[in-house]
Amino acid sequence: MPNPLTGLATGDELEMIRDFILMPHLVEMLTRSRTDVDRAPIGLLKPALIHVADALLDRATREHKALRQELAGRRIKVHDAEFDGEMVYYYPYTCRGYEDRFGIMREVMRTELSIKLGRYVGDVQKTLREANRAGV
Repeated sequence: MPNPLTGLATGDELEMIRDFILMPHLVEMLTRSRTDVDRAPIGLLKPALIHVADALLDRATREHKALRQELAGRRIKVHDAEFDGEMVYYYPYTCRGYEDRFGIMREVMRTELSIKLGRYVGDVQKTLREANRAGV
Protein backbone atom coordinates (compact mmCIF):
# COMPACT_ATOMS: atom_id res chain seq x y z
CA MET A 1 0.00 0.00 0.00
CA PRO A 2 1.51 3.34 -1.00
CA ASN A 3 2.34 5.79 1.73
CA PRO A 4 0.05 8.80 1.08
CA LEU A 5 2.28 11.11 3.09
CA THR A 6 5.42 10.63 0.99
CA GLY A 7 6.31 9.93 -2.59
CA LEU A 8 8.75 7.23 -1.56
CA ALA A 9 8.17 3.87 -3.23
CA THR A 10 7.34 0.98 -0.92
CA GLY A 11 9.18 -2.34 -1.07
CA ASP A 12 6.37 -3.86 -3.15
CA GLU A 13 6.49 -0.92 -5.53
CA LEU A 14 10.25 -1.28 -5.94
CA GLU A 15 9.68 -4.94 -6.87
CA MET A 16 7.09 -3.83 -9.43
CA ILE A 17 9.57 -1.30 -10.83
CA ARG A 18 12.21 -4.03 -11.08
CA ASP A 19 9.80 -6.38 -12.85
CA PHE A 20 8.65 -3.57 -15.16
CA ILE A 21 12.29 -2.94 -16.10
CA LEU A 22 12.93 -6.65 -16.74
CA MET A 23 9.84 -7.38 -18.83
CA PRO A 24 10.92 -5.69 -22.10
CA HIS A 25 14.16 -7.67 -21.95
CA LEU A 26 12.24 -10.91 -21.40
CA VAL A 27 9.87 -10.09 -24.27
CA GLU A 28 12.86 -9.41 -26.52
CA MET A 29 14.51 -12.71 -25.54
CA LEU A 30 11.31 -14.66 -26.15
CA THR A 31 10.71 -12.92 -29.48
CA ARG A 32 14.22 -13.80 -30.63
CA SER A 33 13.79 -17.42 -29.50
CA ARG A 34 10.44 -17.64 -31.24
CA THR A 35 12.05 -16.38 -34.47
CA ASP A 36 14.88 -18.91 -34.09
CA VAL A 37 12.38 -21.76 -33.69
CA ASP A 38 10.40 -20.54 -36.68
CA ARG A 39 13.54 -20.51 -38.88
CA ALA A 40 14.97 -23.80 -37.62
CA PRO A 41 14.45 -27.01 -39.61
CA ILE A 42 13.03 -28.82 -36.59
CA GLY A 43 10.42 -30.95 -38.31
CA LEU A 44 7.59 -32.65 -36.49
CA LEU A 45 7.82 -30.74 -33.20
CA LYS A 46 8.08 -27.30 -34.78
CA PRO A 47 4.35 -26.40 -34.45
CA ALA A 48 4.36 -27.42 -30.77
CA LEU A 49 7.50 -25.42 -30.04
CA ILE A 50 6.08 -22.37 -31.82
CA HIS A 51 2.88 -22.72 -29.80
CA VAL A 52 4.83 -22.85 -26.52
CA ALA A 53 6.99 -19.89 -27.54
CA ASP A 54 3.86 -17.91 -28.45
CA ALA A 55 2.27 -18.77 -25.07
CA LEU A 56 5.37 -17.62 -23.19
CA LEU A 57 5.57 -14.42 -25.23
CA ASP A 58 1.88 -13.70 -24.67
CA ARG A 59 2.25 -14.16 -20.92
CA ALA A 60 5.27 -11.85 -20.72
CA THR A 61 3.49 -9.21 -22.80
CA ARG A 62 0.35 -9.38 -20.63
CA GLU A 63 2.40 -9.16 -17.43
CA HIS A 64 4.27 -6.12 -18.73
CA LYS A 65 1.00 -4.40 -19.62
CA ALA A 66 -0.47 -5.19 -16.19
CA LEU A 67 2.62 -3.80 -14.47
CA ARG A 68 2.46 -0.62 -16.57
CA GLN A 69 -1.19 -0.12 -15.57
CA GLU A 70 -0.55 -0.86 -11.89
CA LEU A 71 2.38 1.56 -11.76
CA ALA A 72 0.36 4.26 -13.52
CA GLY A 73 -2.45 3.73 -11.00
CA ARG A 74 0.06 4.33 -8.21
CA ARG A 75 1.41 7.42 -10.02
CA ILE A 76 4.80 5.85 -10.74
CA LYS A 77 6.60 6.52 -14.01
CA VAL A 78 9.80 4.67 -14.97
CA HIS A 79 12.08 6.47 -17.42
CA ASP A 80 14.70 5.20 -19.86
CA ALA A 81 17.89 3.65 -18.51
CA GLU A 82 21.17 5.37 -17.96
CA PHE A 83 24.18 3.04 -18.19
CA ASP A 84 27.14 3.92 -15.98
CA GLY A 85 29.61 2.39 -18.43
CA GLU A 86 30.59 -0.27 -15.94
CA MET A 87 27.98 -2.80 -14.87
CA VAL A 88 24.95 -0.92 -13.57
CA TYR A 89 21.86 0.35 -15.33
CA TYR A 90 20.07 3.19 -13.57
CA TYR A 91 16.40 3.78 -14.29
CA PRO A 92 15.14 7.14 -13.09
CA TYR A 93 11.57 7.04 -11.84
CA THR A 94 9.01 9.43 -10.48
CA CYS A 95 6.83 8.20 -7.65
CA ARG A 96 4.00 10.52 -6.59
CA GLY A 97 6.19 13.58 -7.23
CA TYR A 98 9.34 12.11 -5.68
CA GLU A 99 12.24 11.48 -8.07
CA ASP A 100 14.75 8.70 -7.56
CA ARG A 101 16.53 6.06 -9.59
CA PHE A 102 16.52 2.30 -9.52
CA GLY A 103 19.92 0.69 -10.10
CA ILE A 104 20.33 -2.86 -11.30
CA MET A 105 23.52 -4.67 -12.26
CA ARG A 106 23.67 -6.50 -15.60
CA GLU A 107 24.41 -9.83 -13.91
CA VAL A 108 21.47 -9.37 -11.56
CA MET A 109 19.26 -8.62 -14.57
CA ARG A 110 20.42 -11.83 -16.26
CA THR A 111 19.79 -13.86 -13.12
CA GLU A 112 16.34 -12.35 -12.55
CA LEU A 113 15.42 -12.96 -16.20
CA SER A 114 16.52 -16.59 -15.93
CA ILE A 115 14.44 -17.06 -12.78
CA LYS A 116 11.37 -15.46 -14.34
CA LEU A 117 11.72 -17.49 -17.54
CA GLY A 118 12.16 -20.64 -15.46
CA ARG A 119 8.88 -19.91 -13.68
CA TYR A 120 7.11 -19.36 -16.98
CA VAL A 121 8.45 -22.60 -18.43
CA GLY A 122 7.57 -24.46 -15.24
CA ASP A 123 3.99 -23.21 -15.52
CA VAL A 124 3.80 -24.41 -19.13
CA GLN A 125 5.16 -27.81 -18.09
CA LYS A 126 2.59 -28.04 -15.31
CA THR A 127 -0.22 -27.18 -17.74
CA LEU A 128 0.98 -29.80 -20.20
CA ARG A 129 1.23 -32.47 -17.46
CA GLU A 130 -2.30 -31.66 -16.28
CA ALA A 131 -3.64 -31.82 -19.83
CA ASN A 132 -1.86 -35.14 -20.34
CA ARG A 133 -3.40 -36.56 -17.15
CA ALA A 134 -6.84 -35.36 -18.24
CA GLY A 135 -6.36 -37.11 -21.58
CA VAL A 136 -6.51 -33.95 -23.65
